[in-house]
Amino acid sequence: MKPKHVHAEWVRLWLDGVEVEYQTFLKWRLVTDIREFGWTDAKFRVKPEPTYEYQWLLKGRNGIFKITDSYYESELEAHKDYHAGDLIERLDKYKRLTKEKWKY
Repeated sequence: MKPKHVHAEWVRLWLDGVEVEYQTFLKWRLVTDIREFGWTDAKFRVKPEPTYEYQWLLKGRNGIFKITDSYYESELEAHKDYHAGDLIERLDKYKRLTKEKWKY
């Protein structure tokens, strides 16, 4: 019986339609050809979903509305820093990408 390819699991994921990336010179690139699985020492990962942090609109105890200075992924995180006021809503217009969450 022929031995299993060193990246057989990654190849199977890619063939099933999962976006797989490989690392070259500290940069992640999307796999576009099955031959890219030929490097036995390469690192592979599932392409991470982008995550965002948002600024929030809050109403202070004095009744004045304010936009948070920092960005937060969740209402809970924002509330830790701005516990003196009421968070009104997440401002989708004011968002930025967070650091990638790697999946191996």
